[in-house]
Amino acid sequence: MNEGHKDDASLAMVTVAIPTFNRLTLLQRAVASALAQNYQNLEIIISDNASSDGTTEYLRSLDDVRLRIICGQTNVGMVSNWDRCLASARGDYFLLMSDDDALLECSAVEKLVSGFLNNRGEAIGAVFSDVMLERTQKNIVEKTSSDKTLFSAEEIVIDFFMNKVAVFPCATLLRTKDLRDLGGYSSFGAKLAVDACAWISLTLKYGQIFRINEPLVLYRIHHSLSSSSIDTWSDDFTVMQALVEKYRAKVS
Repeated sequence: MNEGHKDDASLAMVTVAIPTFNRLTLLQRAVASALAQNYQNLEIIISDNASSDGTTEYLRSLDDVRLRIICGQTNVGMVSNWDRCLASARGDYFLLMSDDDALLECSAVEKLVSGFLNNRGEAIGAVFSDVMLERTQKNIVEKTSSDKTLFSAEEIVIDFFMNKVAVFPCATLLRTKDLRDLGGYSSFGAKLAVDACAWISLTLKYGQIFRINEPLVLYRIHHSLSSSSIDTWSDDFTVMQALVEKYRAKVS
């Protein structure tokens, strides 16, 4: 249906992808926020990673032409489920939401697309927004922010590694074709930071990334062993560092 990317709101379809596993209650919130979007050319892919908590029955009860449901028979892991969403996407743009995230307003997708349309989209690798952080232990919601809106590739990489700016997958819009050209999320060899590998690679390719200065998405922070493993994050940091070094070698 789509040839290349089209930075034109009248043509561009957006895929909101929601991979899920055993988070029925939170998934319902995520799906409701996606269905509430006023963006007209939208599809919502929900890829269930063999849940056992009633998710399958819930998904079967949904009735909306924008929805496309994938029910996996076995758990293929987080990254492979993300790639399954990407492989099924029909949109020009791709937004990946975890099942515990939520879009904060009905115009969230529209505003993310406008970041490409209004800011020389051909020179922008990604568009991201601020988020509200939902902390499960203290139930505190706080806004992430930065002073800049348009970052060069070097600026965003430096600020990201120095923890001056946060870029979350649920608030980052990418071109579907660009993601596929990279080989999908599993191509990087990272375990958790595959989303960062993707937007860093595309920002380095195009030279810039655009930030929307308002929180459009709610990001839920979980305190689990898998997400706090020092060894895992150290390995993923090495992968991201290699991406930057490869770029530096190419341009030098």
